[in-house]
Amino acid sequence: MIVKMKKATMLCLPSDKETALEKLRDLGVMHVEFENRIESDDITKIEQVVGKIDRASALLSTREVKDHSKKKGDMTGAEICDEAIEIVETDAALKKELDAFVR
Repeated sequence: MIVKMKKATMLCLPSDKETALEKLRDLGVMHVEFENRIESDDITKIEQVVGKIDRASALLSTREVKDHSKKKGDMTGAEICDEAIEIVETDAALKKELDAFVR
C-alpha cells in the first residue's frame, strides 16, 4: 500500500546541517530533499537581530567586565544589544576626541 507522504520542515544551524541530514537518512523513515531557502520579512528581521547580537558580543568580549548592581530586567535582548553597541561606540568616540585634545 502506498501512503501519501507528509512534508516536514527541519530548522538547524548551517554547521549542523550535514550531521542532521545524515542521521535522518540513517533512520530511513523519511525521504530527505533540499529546498531553496524561503526569503521573508521575518527571516530578514531575525538575521538583523542576530547580526546585532554578534556585533555586541564581539564588542563586549574585548571589554573589562564590571559588576553592576543595577539590573535592567525590563529590557529585551535587542534593546540590551542596541545599548551595548551605543555604549561601546560612544566610548570609542570619546577616546578619539580625548586623543585629539592630548595631541
